Amino acid sequence: MDASALVKKYIEVRQAIDDKETEFEKELAPYKSCLKTLETAMNTLLLSLNTESVKTDAGTAYVSNIMSAKVSNRQSLMEYVARTGNFNLLTAAVSKEQVKEFMEANDGHVPPGVDVASIRKVNFRRS
Repeated sequence: MDASALVKKYIEVRQAIDDKETEFEKELAPYKSCLKTLETAMNTLLLSLNTESVKTDAGTAYVSNIMSAKVSNRQSLMEYVARTGNFNLLTAAVSKEQVKEFMEANDGHVPPGVDVASIRKVNFRRS
């Protein structure tokens, strides 16, 4: 096969997968909606029973509380951490874009304490 044939076939197969996934998601929609309705009904029942779980012959339903946290005011958080020394509120991460800029400005050298991996991936785009 030549390059044109490979690209053409890849795009055809990718489109077929996308079409099937879209079709499948449409088929699943009523089932997912039903699950949401059942979850709401069970939540209402658990609240009325003033309990966090109910065990039945068919299985157990229970409540779990999931917390998410995000920074809404970075300056306030950083001032608090600096003032109190409560550094365990922070995690260490590195900006990929800043590392790339650093490497470009420093002959490909990586900042101290940072490992960089590069993955080569072949991509396809429609013409």
